[in-house]
Amino acid sequence: MNELSNKSIIKMKGYSERAEYRKSSGKTADVSAIVLEYASSGDLFDYSLHSEGFKEPVVRKFAIQLLEALRDCHQNNIAHRDIKPQNILFDDNFNAKLADFGFAISNISSREITRTENFVGTEK
Repeated sequence: MNELSNKSIIKMKGYSERAEYRKSSGKTADVSAIVLEYASSGDLFDYSLHSEGFKEPVVRKFAIQLLEALRDCHQNNIAHRDIKPQNILFDDNFNAKLADFGFAISNISSREITRTENFVGTEK
């Protein structure tokens, strides 16, 4: 995520390999932590569940924003590999932001972006 600077890609604000998480029981656990830009308007999945669909201009806006994000990924030889409604977040101005690069791979050539032998992403 640090290699990408597109306005339609969620920004990583910070990262720590060693952070302490305090559970409600009072016990602590060592975890890795990522601090992301706040997406105050939720995600595409929740929005689509609670709406009656999108008007064409709204769909066009989201599609352009996501295509710009993907273009930036691919120009930087990064494949996201888990694009789904839950990974498309909205900021306070309802701009789409691509998030969750947990399955992403980098330093790939365009021929490697095609289907690989190992399944990644979310199953149906």
